Amino acid sequence: MLSLILVDGAARLVRVDGERFTMVAERAFAPGTPVTARIEGEQEAIELKVTRSVRRSDGAFDVAGRLVNVTRALRLLLDARMAPSSIRRAGDP
Repeated sequence: MLSLILVDGAARLVRVDGERFTMVAERAFAPGTPVTARIEGEQEAIELKVTRSVRRSDGAFDVAGRLVNVTRALRLLLDARMAPSSIRRAGDP
């Protein structure tokens, strides 16, 4: 899970699958809304396009959509930071 800084709030990126993403945000976004976010501690912005927002029981929102204009460097960063740490590769102790 990655902490994201939005222009008007914060969110946690919980899943990235190819160009699709899911985040938990403090507020809802209308479908089609472009969202600019920054990974906490990083400078490069992430451009997102929202497809849906659903209110959770805790008052936050599950927000889904797609990544837009992702650079190779950003893709590598997302892949590395979102990879499950519990997965072992062949040959790992």
